[in-house]
Amino acid sequence: MAAALGVEIHRPIAPLLLRFERYFYGNYIANTERAKLFAEMGFEQAERRFQADAAVHAAGLSLAYWFGDCPRHQGSVFCLAHHRLGDNNVVMRLRAWGANVEVLLPLSLRQRMTEDMQETWKLYHKT
Repeated sequence: MAAALGVEIHRPIAPLLLRFERYFYGNYIANTERAKLFAEMGFEQAERRFQADAAVHAAGLSLAYWFGDCPRHQGSVFCLAHHRLGDNNVVMRLRAWGANVEVLLPLSLRQRMTEDMQETWKLYHKT
C-alpha cells in the first residue's frame, strides 16, 4: 500500500491535514483500504498540528479562529495523511470528495482548492 496519496512517485511527500464530514468518513474512508493512509485525530490534536506549520504560525492563524462558533467542526473527523506535492491526482480526489472534505494544510493546497472552486462557481453563476 502506498504511504502517500498520489501516483506521481517522483514528487516529494508532505503532510496533509484534512477535516472530513463524519458520515462521509465512516462510509468512504474508515474500514477501507484507503483508511491506512489517514491518521484520525481530535480537534485539539489537529489544532496543535496546524499551529506547528511554519506558514500558519507566521500568519497567526488557528483552526479555532477559522471555525469560530460555526459548528462545522463539531462531529467532524480530523485526519493527518501524506500526499505527493503538486500531484494532480490528489487534487482530483479532493475535488471528487467535494464538500465532504476540507483541506486545512498545506495552506498552498487549500488556496488552490479555493481558487478552483471559485472558478467552477463562475461557470454556473452568471452575474
